[in-house]
Amino acid sequence: MPECIVCKIEYKAESLKSDITQHRKVCRSCRTEQRQTTLQQRANSAVYNEVMALEARINRVEETTQYIDTIVEATIATKLETMVESFVEKLVNEKATKLTEQIATLNSRVLALTNKLQKLEE
Repeated sequence: MPECIVCKIEYKAESLKSDITQHRKVCRSCRTEQRQTTLQQRANSAVYNEVMALEARINRVEETTQYIDTIVEATIATKLETMVESFVEKLVNEKATKLTEQIATLNSRVLALTNKLQKLEE
């Protein structure tokens, strides 16, 4: 009976022909454990690759969104400046209109008083 090179226990060969042609010198339990270890390594490698891909995606998203706050601030500042300018312009126009009306009223009063004064002097 052949001896397992891993666990050093004699084992019964499944098939003498297949063990010789495949150069197997490992018992069934050790071979099963080797297969499971290989499968676990492949699974770990796949998980590692997925994690690395996710990290790369996260980094790309962070790079993309890094300047969003600056862009939002600039946009808000521009809109606010436009609104303030519009408000100030409207306010100045209203005040100018009122002052023009007041000047016109005062001018007509001055003319009226000047006319009365000229009539009194005559």
